[in-house]
Amino acid sequence: MPPFSRLIRFESDDGKEYYGELPADTAAAGLVGTELAVYDDPFDAAGTLTFTKKKVTKILSPIAKAAHIYGVGLNYKAHAEEAGVRLD
Repeated sequence: MPPFSRLIRFESDDGKEYYGELPADTAAAGLVGTELAVYDDPFDAAGTLTFTKKKVTKILSPIAKAAHIYGVGLNYKAHAEEAGVRLD
């Protein structure tokens, strides 16, 4: 199981990309300008949050590259109709 619970990928003021843990009481939109502890490797089961902190200058998508992107909600309209939700 991954070591993180609220993973965030960001660019720091050194121009490099890092992964950190989004604090439980913080929204991602309020992170620019704050410092976060970074992971050595969040996708390794033994990955740990380090004591190294980096300043957030830009929030990035959580996954850098993806071979496939699936369209979640492809049948959203059908589910909404089943639940009696109006979409107009």
